[in-house]
Amino acid sequence: MGQDTAVGLHPALSGGVRAHAGKALVPALVGRGPRQRPQGHRVDHDVLAVGAQAAQTRLLHDPGQVALALEGHREAGELAGLAERDGRFGQVDHYEHGVRRYPPASALHRRAESSVECRSVPDISQRDPEQVAATLSRWLATKSADGRGPEVFDVKAPGSNGFSNETILCRTRTVDGAEKRLVVRVAPTKHLLFLDAEFSTQYRAMRALADGGSAVPLPRLGWYEEDLQYFGVPFFSMDHVEGLVPSDNIPYTMEGWVMEASPEQQERMWWSGIDALAAVHRTDWRATRLEWLSTPARGKPGLEQQLSYYRDFLDWATKGEKVPVIESTWQWLVEHKPAEDGDVVISWGDSRIGNIIWDDFQAAAVVDWEMASLAQPELDLGWWLYFDRQFSEGLGVPRPAGFGSHEETIERYSEMMGRPMRDIFYYEIFSGFRFAVVMYRLSDLVFDREDMEGDADMATDNIATQLLAKMLDLEPPT
Repeated sequence: MGQDTAVGLHPALSGGVRAHAGKALVPALVGRGPRQRPQGHRVDHDVLAVGAQAAQTRLLHDPGQVALALEGHREAGELAGLAERDGRFGQVDHYEHGVRRYPPASALHRRAESSVECRSVPDISQRDPEQVAATLSRWLATKSADGRGPEVFDVKAPGSNGFSNETILCRTRTVDGAEKRLVVRVAPTKHLLFLDAEFSTQYRAMRALADGGSAVPLPRLGWYEEDLQYFGVPFFSMDHVEGLVPSDNIPYTMEGWVMEASPEQQERMWWSGIDALAAVHRTDWRATRLEWLSTPARGKPGLEQQLSYYRDFLDWATKGEKVPVIESTWQWLVEHKPAEDGDVVISWGDSRIGNIIWDDFQAAAVVDWEMASLAQPELDLGWWLYFDRQFSEGLGVPRPAGFGSHEETIERYSEMMGRPMRDIFYYEIFSGFRFAVVMYRLSDLVFDREDMEGDADMATDNIATQLLAKMLDLEPPT
């Protein structure tokens, strides 16, 4: 089975940008007319793809052009996990609308801004690797009883660093010569992708699961550091995990190791992922003391809190601009909101195949927990199935032959949870809405919207808005 060649776009002498956790800024996700590659950029190996020349990237608006683009260039996707295979270091690695049923951000006790200040400091990818190594070595020494921590070397800043956090890949060597690979995630230094972002959420959630004996496969965590003397923002460490991560760009349903696998391997992968998701939902959030994942000021845990948050997220991101598909989807969500019964569970939040590190088609580690909350299990199952739909139906390509059907998955998951999974179509639509909001925000972070080519606008015409329009029989975005 072959390995994807990681080819990426990044500024000369520095690092690139990417979208995090499935929100990759790639031709296959943005619809029509992504921008020309900026002047002074180059294509290099061993960094992840974040874009391509406009002449090659009129994907999705006309899915028939996907094959033509694939002939012209091959771009490996965002690896949201922390992976290495075959000796190559993997790139590791989100108004007026009638009666308001959900409290606005101004009514909440939580701040409507991140608790992590975005300081005016360089991106990790723009730092001197030797300086980063020295800083991390100094930091690790403080974690050692004798003050002689391991030496940090071979620092790499992936060209795919994201907006919800940055990633440092490195190796450590102890005084007796023992080496291991380390991953350091750093709070964003310039931009915030999410409204009211809390960088510590992902570490705290994983730490609680690990310490509480959860069956969820996780990376081995190191320390969380709040002292700003090191990088100017908080960061945390975790051990590297061996494995592969499905590509978002080009999507794994179009080429790469997932499509090269046998149907039997694909089937094992699908159900292993579902088992990992079930392990999240079976973990007792009270026993693991994860009650803080709820935001009572936004209402009941589950849809009420989630709808409140994403309505405010949309208003914050759009600054008053009305996006017809997104607004129509919101109205549908309000009008069709199902009643939620029963106790909530731990919600992973970004539950999809691309946020799992895979070893021999088995889930080796579940990563990217910044969207974690307390909710009904349908929230995560809907997100999982929506992204499966997005990377197949949304791209006009077939699903991997071995993947379980949606009907079979819902039926089996109902058995695993001990109750029927209800209203999954609603949760899929809500997933598309959430992703459309993230795409809007992401477009403002990456592009100067006035310079978008032609009449296309990634913020309003992208794979999420296109698929929502199809699913709800709305007027397609233009």
